[in-house]
Amino acid sequence: MKYFALPAILLAMAGSAYAGIATSFTVNSGEHYVLNDQGPSADGKVLTPFGGTLRSDLSLSSNCRSTYTATTHTSSCSFIDQSDWETPYNEEYLGQFKTDAPLLGGLVSRIQVTKDGSYLGYFMFSHSKDEIEEDASGSYANSFITFYLFRFRGTGMSWDTTLDASLAEAMWHRESMFEKIYSIQRYHDKIDPLTGEELSLNSERWDGTVNLVAVPEPAGLALFGIGLAAAAVLRRRKQR
Repeated sequence: MKYFALPAILLAMAGSAYAGIATSFTVNSGEHYVLNDQGPSADGKVLTPFGGTLRSDLSLSSNCRSTYTATTHTSSCSFIDQSDWETPYNEEYLGQFKTDAPLLGGLVSRIQVTKDGSYLGYFMFSHSKDEIEEDASGSYANSFITFYLFRFRGTGMSWDTTLDASLAEAMWHRESMFEKIYSIQRYHDKIDPLTGEELSLNSERWDGTVNLVAVPEPAGLALFGIGLAAAAVLRRRKQR
């Protein structure tokens, strides 16, 4: 019996490892839109496929928040994003900036629960950059944002459920996402000096669907490795 005790203990220790989120994705298609004051217009441009990894250890970047109404409870958290997902358009789109404004990233998770236990929520990974540029001809706003949005819904959740890192991790792995979309957006707008309104001069965006491919979590890899090691030890002892 003692030969089986060590593998059991090691498996229990490995099972408690905190994994966070780590999921590979690919983007194979999308619609390209040119933006103006009349709205977006598709032009048939072909997307360059790309992919990467969505990753976060779910460390908080700010405090989680909850709000209540008579019928709903909304809870949200902002986490540090450690993803690797530069698009083929980053260099081109970020090349419009004239200043060293930082590229900001993050992961936001949100759930809204109603009194009957039904819920709706999302995960959104994003990178963004903004600046105001001024020259002799006026003031201009340059903006860049890429986001990946994953929506889920379900029933049977307690109305007072409050989101935190552990629940966010569980929901990412448990929920079936009914919507998985991305958007890459670039804006170059002129600012009206009297009203402050922005007039689109040269803006565009890509919209499409994200394909997710699960990546083994660190805890799962540890379990697999420990299982192989335990099997090898037992085999050697049996041979002896």
